[in-house]
Amino acid sequence: MAIKLNKLAIAGVACSAIFAGFSASAFADTSSIIDKLYEKGVLNDDDYSELSKEAKDERREAAEKAAEDSDPNKISCKYKDGYKCASKDGQFKFQIAGRIQQDYRQFDTSQVDEFDIRRLYFGIKGTVYGDWNYELTSNLNESNSKSGVTTTDDDNGALEYAFIEYAGNPNAKVRIGSQKFFYSFEEMTSSRFTDFAERSVVNSFVIAKDRGIQIHGDPIKNQFGYSVGYYQGEGKADEGNNGKGIVGRLAYNFTGDAGKKKGTIAHVDLAVAQAHADAGDNKDSSGEAKSDTKIFSTVDTSYDHDERFVNVGTMVAMGPFKFQAENNRYTVSPDGAGSWGVTTRYIAVNWLLTGENYADNYSLGGMKAITPNQTFNSAGGMGAWEIGVRSSVSDVDANGTSASNTHNTSTTVGLKWIPNDKTRFILNNVRTKYGAAVSSRTSESAWILRAQLDF
Repeated sequence: MAIKLNKLAIAGVACSAIFAGFSASAFADTSSIIDKLYEKGVLNDDDYSELSKEAKDERREAAEKAAEDSDPNKISCKYKDGYKCASKDGQFKFQIAGRIQQDYRQFDTSQVDEFDIRRLYFGIKGTVYGDWNYELTSNLNESNSKSGVTTTDDDNGALEYAFIEYAGNPNAKVRIGSQKFFYSFEEMTSSRFTDFAERSVVNSFVIAKDRGIQIHGDPIKNQFGYSVGYYQGEGKADEGNNGKGIVGRLAYNFTGDAGKKKGTIAHVDLAVAQAHADAGDNKDSSGEAKSDTKIFSTVDTSYDHDERFVNVGTMVAMGPFKFQAENNRYTVSPDGAGSWGVTTRYIAVNWLLTGENYADNYSLGGMKAITPNQTFNSAGGMGAWEIGVRSSVSDVDANGTSASNTHNTSTTVGLKWIPNDKTRFILNNVRTKYGAAVSSRTSESAWILRAQLDF
């Protein structure tokens, strides 16, 4: 509230000569000035009463504001890489986040061309008392998922994440609940930031989202990270099984934090996992175009069985150029029967035509958002542009496939436009060759156009 300053100032000037002998402390605040002016007859009773009330109201509001500003639990909100709110002392935080991915898919086969909402995420994540993190995220589009499309990372349940994490020791965080287990570098990279619209065929046979407990950390920033987890083995489904799984991973970047700042990354990682699964468990893949035609399908075993996973990955980046590759071996050992498995691998090369550095969006736990050198908006700017190519192979042991497709290859060529760090447009052409004819076809070609926004 503002005192009637004009009236008060005029009165003060008028009597300044009269009270020249008074010390400055006598007029230390508005109330003192008002009192002195009233004593000397400059203010009448009505003016004095009105100004005194306003001065008291002003003091009360100032005191309330000062108390509010000093309250450690005061919540303030702003937008900085998301809609975030935090207490003044930083002990309590939360962020509302989500993503929208709209695809258009066109095939040269009998597969129906269509528009598809690939992902529609909405959730909240935050911190309690500084050391405790949490996240709760759902896929709101889950009920609309096509029954004919097999997707390894998003169609096993509407609940994507629901976990609590103790982060008091940043080098050994403990996370429990529905989460993404650290195993494959490609899988750990969020679908918001993947190089292509869909992940490679490797992703069909990795440890991904599941329920359990995990300890992880990066003891050496941007250089060394690890994780150890104990998981349920049913993906995002509620059902348990007779056995659980263990998974461990080591990641190392030879260039370290100094290399990252200079735009160079030399990353390698090794992950292993072992689990016991119930009879009837099945793993399959529909390939990188996510069509109804399966590239291969593993046999449903009639026995309880052990599963073993081994993944070796690498990522090398120099300025706007990036090379990434993974080799993954999945082996099944049914009780009372022999072992067989699937080996999948990919090699990908990407180039940021507009000169951004891949090292800027690197982390030991996967790639992050690319920020264009020039953001595209109504005032100008071209955003970031990227091209890439990926070659993928799947080799299935002869006794491990019901479709007789023991060797399949897939090549994806992509163009990406990133107007800003929250928006992407991706155009991919995916060509797949089958090891054996499927519905009298030995190949498939598909176009994928994706529009994406995350917040």
